[in-house]
Amino acid sequence: MKLQICNYNILILIVLLNLANITDLLTTLIALKSHYFVELNPILVFLAKIFPPFIIIFKIGIVLSISFLLIYLYDIYKNSKLSRAIFTGVFWGSFLSCVVLWLISFHNVLLLIAYT
Repeated sequence: MKLQICNYNILILIVLLNLANITDLLTTLIALKSHYFVELNPILVFLAKIFPPFIIIFKIGIVLSISFLLIYLYDIYKNSKLSRAIFTGVFWGSFLSCVVLWLISFHNVLLLIAYT
């Protein structure tokens, strides 16, 4: 993986996606400790019942995997039309995920301010 050749748009997306994920993770953990809120994501509820630190491992692992996938796909972007199509799909899917994560994080912050 050649991070130095990545387009700035990809690097900005990766940074924003990871920041949104960390913000969501922190606000979720704070909310769950307050006992006024419940987690709506069934995967996270399941992981919390098994071993609560799995939430952290899961959320960070998913976004880091997507970040590395974006870098890898950009590295092979020019090899074929298929690799360009896959990269484009992952890029725009990550972009939409980033927007949704920021909205969720903002919502979480508002709820924490209003109810704690």
